[in-house]
Amino acid sequence: MTSPNWISFWDSAHSIFANARHRAAHFQRIADDIARYAPAGGVMLDYGCGEALSAERIAQSTRRLILCDAAPNMRATLARRFAGTDKIVVC
Repeated sequence: MTSPNWISFWDSAHSIFANARHRAAHFQRIADDIARYAPAGGVMLDYGCGEALSAERIAQSTRRLILCDAAPNMRATLARRFAGTDKIVVC
């Protein structure tokens, strides 16, 4: 049996959410959970961030939020989405 290539999976158009509301709720919940650990005025790394649809919620209290994902298309999408945001960096 071949093991899945998870980077390819997350880098493709996939449907793990029931609908747009489910997708938004998922990312809001993750952001709320992570934000509790965000260092006020500090730097935070979100490794394996995925779509990071609610990254602004996490970045509110930090000086900088670094989003890191192994999927190239995901990184490109994130870089475009947060291009005008000084507090959020994509690597």
